Amino acid sequence: MQVADVKTGQIITANIPNHPPDDLGLLHGIGWTPDQSEVWESSTGSDPHIYIWDMLNPMAPVLKERLTLRSGRGAHWLTFDIMGDYGYVAPNKNSDDDTEIFKLPTHTSVGLIGSSEDVLEIDFANGKISQVGDQYGIGRALQ
Repeated sequence: MQVADVKTGQIITANIPNHPPDDLGLLHGIGWTPDQSEVWESSTGSDPHIYIWDMLNPMAPVLKERLTLRSGRGAHWLTFDIMGDYGYVAPNKNSDDDTEIFKLPTHTSVGLIGSSEDVLEIDFANGKISQVGDQYGIGRALQ
């Protein structure tokens, strides 16, 4: 994972510990939690873990936790709900595995839904759309 300071051009690389250097894999799923306190990162198609980086200081990421996926296989994509309560980790492309749901504050797995990387949250209030999320874990700095 790399973090860049767009003002200074400084780039910081945070490496997954004990990751085989010759196993480049897809390393595709990565996203900021909505409160921007963590970055969640998938590894390779064969690594059944999600790596959680503490981003208290974005230019000095600290590996906080490693979650093991129920499927025992890697993940392709991940995203979060608007309020930052849940994380959705989608399996590898064309997999029959389900998308795993995690409770963000506790990092615990709480369930499964059908396989999809195209999770889109649409909230309604009084019969009208009040807010729309997206499939990208872009952070939202909720206030």
